[in-house]
Amino acid sequence: MDNNNNNLQDANDLGLNGILVELYRVGNPVPVQTMLTINDPRAGREGMAGYYMFEVCDLGDYTIRVKPDMNVYQYVNPNQGTNDAIDSDIIDFINQSTLIFTVSYAAQITDIDAGVKLRPLPVTLKSFTGRWNTKDDVNELEWVTVSETNNDYFEVERSFKGSEFEVIAKVAGAGNSTKTLVYGIEDEDILVNGVYTYRLKQVDFDGRETNYGPVEIKVERALEGGNIKVYPNPTRGAFNVEIEATSGQSIKADLYDSTGKLISSQMVDKVSEGELIRYQNDNLNLDKGMYYIVINIDGVIISKPLIIIE
Repeated sequence: MDNNNNNLQDANDLGLNGILVELYRVGNPVPVQTMLTINDPRAGREGMAGYYMFEVCDLGDYTIRVKPDMNVYQYVNPNQGTNDAIDSDIIDFINQSTLIFTVSYAAQITDIDAGVKLRPLPVTLKSFTGRWNTKDDVNELEWVTVSETNNDYFEVERSFKGSEFEVIAKVAGAGNSTKTLVYGIEDEDILVNGVYTYRLKQVDFDGRETNYGPVEIKVERALEGGNIKVYPNPTRGAFNVEIEATSGQSIKADLYDSTGKLISSQMVDKVSEGELIRYQNDNLNLDKGMYYIVINIDGVIISKPLIIIE
């Protein structure tokens, strides 16, 4: 890995393990030997990463192919400087191949190396932020780029409460730009209270993708007392509960006495479809006293007193 971009191996550079290296005899499309780069075994546990070795029995002409992930890396310029022991020998970037070299009797070839560097990201992202706009009741997403190269488009993905991410918007990129550009969308599909998680995917014209984020936005609408009715109250036993909730909200209602003992569970337990949810007590024989109907709407707890009289 050429960390300082000088196209040569030096003290600032690191070897890369796990890179596929293949040895080919000229004229034969099938590799003679292959291996993944490892720490140099000649130096024990302290051996440098990025080591490979092939033992060749047949004399002849050969090439070596070195195959890193080209979505991540690109080759450095080959044959730089005057010392062949520290330059890169990959000259055919398309086939990921070295020049042709000849293996003669008892030859030891120790200077065939491959240099790579990180492929530059197509977009330099300055920020990716989001907020819940309580006035308009939408989630606002904004991202800012300071440069773009080969940028085709962005996709905004959303997950709710740990669900699978889904694409909710596609925004065209600028292609190539050296200016600061601001992008944004509004997500109106946030009817249910909870945490919404967003990711930003950037896709360039040749299909390469880069992900940014995540950004989490908590939507927590306060419930007014008028959204829940308990009547008649006080009552001699019969009572009704009405709950207004938006579509998709999870509604649960339980009854407790004044000591906190659970009297009846799951009087209501359903997901709202936007309708007025009603519960009518017709089988609970309650003694005189104070009770509490505890209603859970998407994790927001509201307690309503219920008074039973003789």
